[in-house]
Amino acid sequence: MKAEYVLFDLDGTLYDYAGFSDLALWDVLRTFTPVSGDPEKARAQIASAFWKGIFGHAASTRPGTCLSAHMMLESIFAGALLDLGASSSVAQEMTRRWFRSFFSSIKPYSGVLPLLQTLKSAGISCGIVSNGPEELQIQKLEALGIAQYFSPGTLVFSERYGTAKPDPAIFFEAVRAQGSLPEKGIYVGDSPVTDLYGALEVGLHVIWLNHYGLAAPAAVRGRVYEAASFDEAARRIILLCEL
Repeated sequence: MKAEYVLFDLDGTLYDYAGFSDLALWDVLRTFTPVSGDPEKARAQIASAFWKGIFGHAASTRPGTCLSAHMMLESIFAGALLDLGASSSVAQEMTRRWFRSFFSSIKPYSGVLPLLQTLKSAGISCGIVSNGPEELQIQKLEALGIAQYFSPGTLVFSERYGTAKPDPAIFFEAVRAQGSLPEKGIYVGDSPVTDLYGALEVGLHVIWLNHYGLAAPAAVRGRVYEAASFDEAARRIILLCEL
């Protein structure tokens, strides 16, 4: 099989989403001083609320109905600050700082740019399949310096199509955008929950970027290629594209 196109998840697949998010959070928190009480305890409390809020929002929001990223983050910070006596203006400033820090620091994984350059030179089309808000995800691609490797028609975001991974429908949409067959495509993602099942169901070749050495879910065991790093995933992609 010679692959004709490669679809990528974005957050956690092309760059370290959790790592850069946490760096931006602590960049914000290091200047935060509560009205009273232990500053370190207060910062830990906000950090815990941040991550619970991020994952809770992602799990409970239907495609097409999500708050803007700024509103969502401001709401999380405001909720965490309620017990600390801080005002809503502090939450607004923390949100502005977080976005500033995040977008000024994010970088793709080391093997991403060489792979995208190789695929482009070989005429292999690349696309994105993401559950993130469209405007924010496009900003990330630009900040990462990789937007030029994806044409607008190959960017498939849940916010636009009203369905989200792992629903096979969004993967079918990404395949349709490529004008090819599922069996001619590769999908690369890092989440065992949202990235594997739908992609397999439509017939894509799936590479699971398993950063943390997790056990493969029983339903996909033996049906996906597991890569411990992006560099390993890139080698597999090159092999499947016969480059």
